[in-house]
Amino acid sequence: CTAFTIESCGEYYPGSTSFGRTVAYGEPSEELRLVYTRVVQAYVSMASALIPVGATMGQLEALALQPLLQTLEELGAQEAGHADVLLGVSRSAALREGMCFAINPRVSVQEGSHVSVKNLVVVEAAPGSKGRLLRFRPLTLVPLQRGLLDRSLLARKELDFIDAYHRTIWEELSPHIEGQRAAAAAA
Repeated sequence: CTAFTIESCGEYYPGSTSFGRTVAYGEPSEELRLVYTRVVQAYVSMASALIPVGATMGQLEALALQPLLQTLEELGAQEAGHADVLLGVSRSAALREGMCFAINPRVSVQEGSHVSVKNLVVVEAAPGSKGRLLRFRPLTLVPLQRGLLDRSLLARKELDFIDAYHRTIWEELSPHIEGQRAAAAAA
């Protein structure tokens, strides 16, 4: 199996964009499935959270660290491995509506390589919370690699989140794909 992490960034006026994905070709090892699944769990724990207004990025980071640290323990790599969550803003920053940043949980088991899922999100008011809770809406619309997931480790809520994310990608992008197909057929 060949696995690698793609990181793509762009600087535009008035801001920037970036995403990251670990992808694999061939049959992934059990270790790679474990690490990728835990990284996705870390992403889902943050991306699906309802957050009280005024909570800090550091408090949010704690949500994602648990599955990442569990991965290092399961692999016996607590000393050699590394797990972190890069958020793109200060840990002391309080979340507020309209903020845009990257959620990037990652695990390095071998020096020089890591498994990562990086999505841009925007903070918005959670429906029905009367302004007391916030949630994240994904701006990055790049599918997760389902073949790398160990579904036996995922809770129903996590699977539902992944399915909903993939539905969002399809709903947002498929009209453009169909339009390109029709234009190509007419040419």
